[in-house]
Amino acid sequence: MNRLKSVFQSGIRVLMSNWITVLGSVFVMVSMVFILAGTLSEMIDQGKNPYQGLITFTVLPAILLAGIILIVAGIIRSRREVIERPGLIIDFSIPRHRNLIIFFVVTSTLSFIVLSVGSFKAYEYTESVPFCGTICHSVMTPEYTAYQAGSHARVPCAQCHIGPGAPWWVRSKLSGLRQLVSVFTGEYSRPISTPIANLRPARDTCEQCHWPEVFHGKKLISYERIGAEGSVTDPIVSAVILHIGGYNKRTQRNVGIHWHISADNRVEYLIANDKRTKIKRVRVIRSDGTRKEWENSKAPEPPAGTAYRVMDCIDCHNRPAHRFKDPGDGLDELLLSGQIDTSIPGIRKLVYGAITADYKTQDEAELAIRNAMHDLYEREASDRKDIYPEQSIATAVKLYRSNVFPEMGIRWNTYVNHLGHIKSKGCFRCHNDNMTTKDGTELSSDCDLCHDVLADEEAASTLDPKIMEMITESHH
Repeated sequence: MNRLKSVFQSGIRVLMSNWITVLGSVFVMVSMVFILAGTLSEMIDQGKNPYQGLITFTVLPAILLAGIILIVAGIIRSRREVIERPGLIIDFSIPRHRNLIIFFVVTSTLSFIVLSVGSFKAYEYTESVPFCGTICHSVMTPEYTAYQAGSHARVPCAQCHIGPGAPWWVRSKLSGLRQLVSVFTGEYSRPISTPIANLRPARDTCEQCHWPEVFHGKKLISYERIGAEGSVTDPIVSAVILHIGGYNKRTQRNVGIHWHISADNRVEYLIANDKRTKIKRVRVIRSDGTRKEWENSKAPEPPAGTAYRVMDCIDCHNRPAHRFKDPGDGLDELLLSGQIDTSIPGIRKLVYGAITADYKTQDEAELAIRNAMHDLYEREASDRKDIYPEQSIATAVKLYRSNVFPEMGIRWNTYVNHLGHIKSKGCFRCHNDNMTTKDGTELSSDCDLCHDVLADEEAASTLDPKIMEMITESHH
């Protein structure tokens, strides 16, 4: 016990030797106490507060390291306490020297452990969804909102945006530093541009979970929408059988839509604009070495030095985890599911007009939507006790707030989804009449290459009832 006391006293004397070591000691002690408290709180709260994690695992370890540096600097300044000129002399036969060595070995080990754990937790935290989605709140709110409502909501951001391996991790952190500076200075684009050019190839990210070699067969896709008549009770049913394709074991060939990213066919294209909405040239290189090339004569020439890109998942699935809805589709979905009361005449037209009007802020939009819908309910259903307008109003407001962010310059359909060809050119960026070979052969745009249309506005009435029943069941 006396030995421990002696060691402690020797260390304290050195730490109190000048104001620099005193300041460093305060930094170390305070940061270690708060790191411990923050870690325990993080374990209890399950990481619900993102700013707590930011402080506990990044700010406090930095303060701890700064404290250690100050202590070392202070000791060097007052080296006459432990150093005898001309060099460093440590004599273990001298109790004071022995005690100081023991003190600094123990404290250095503890500091190293805390810093190591803190560094790992900082790394882990910067890879977390709360860090990506909530730290830069105003900037990332749109993408985070869309992510939470998407099919990849349980997939951590880093798994898709970074993927495995150190090189891309380092690259992402360097990019993150630039983004952090732009957030602090306010010099960031509104809306945030989709990081098309800097995305890692999908074979390193998407294909860690999705395996193109086992895609096969066909898939029934159906959806309902409200027609020009505005009838909710008699919606238009559209249905197609998609030729998902992939590797067919029976024929031992790659077929269907996923033929584009098969190992047997390397599809490359040359963009005509930065957003990849216009394609200048397309070429296919087969496994046997043969190749074929098409060119769009009406697309502008790409800038000098533009390289061909190998087609992958992201070229069609360009909004896989951050998908924003079209106002008509989103509203029809809510009306047909009963989330917005459909018994009020003119409800769809009014809500559509309210959510697509131009507003400066989300709060201004919410007030306008609420007032418009309240007025309609007052005019058409003020005497009805079976209607609860607040639920419908809240649903309409949520639809707007989940897809439109005026403060960030995001309106309806700001981010175009290339999957298919309904809301954007999608497939027709390449498959169009202008894309031809030198001998004039067009790049086919036949509908049945990718799907068979089972039902649409014109064909639904002639469809076999059993098929129609199957479509309805698949939809619901």
